[in-house]
Amino acid sequence: YDELECQHFLTASNEMAAWHARYRSMYELEKKILAWQERGARIMIVGTPEHTALLPIYINGFSSLNITGFCTFGHEPGVTRSRTQPYPSASWRTVAVGNYDEILISSFEFNFTIVEELRKRGITKPVYAIYDASSARSLSETVAVLPAYSRS
Repeated sequence: YDELECQHFLTASNEMAAWHARYRSMYELEKKILAWQERGARIMIVGTPEHTALLPIYINGFSSLNITGFCTFGHEPGVTRSRTQPYPSASWRTVAVGNYDEILISSFEFNFTIVEELRKRGITKPVYAIYDASSARSLSETVAVLPAYSRS
């Protein structure tokens, strides 16, 4: 390879890596939302109020989901605390025996702790975690440059 080809390759690779770091989690969540909508899934959210408050504002289609409950797990550091949650409050007991199809983990800071807590409590419903081990950015960092979705 000559130097110019290497530079083009590195530039393209860096752009793809930056996209994955910033937006892959949002993109995958929006794909999951489409699947949930298709099958009319009932969703239980476990996470922080601050992170969860961002979802209907910045994630396309989130407002149309059938959210059956929200189980609070901690607070995201450095994020303004939400005062209200539009979803029914759920306890860990409700999460364990509730009438829902899948759990959505809505936290960057506590993502893996919540996964472990669900496992320890023997909760066997399917779990969708927005973030995985390669996630480098929280939604709260990413949305600063994005427009809000209207709820119409």
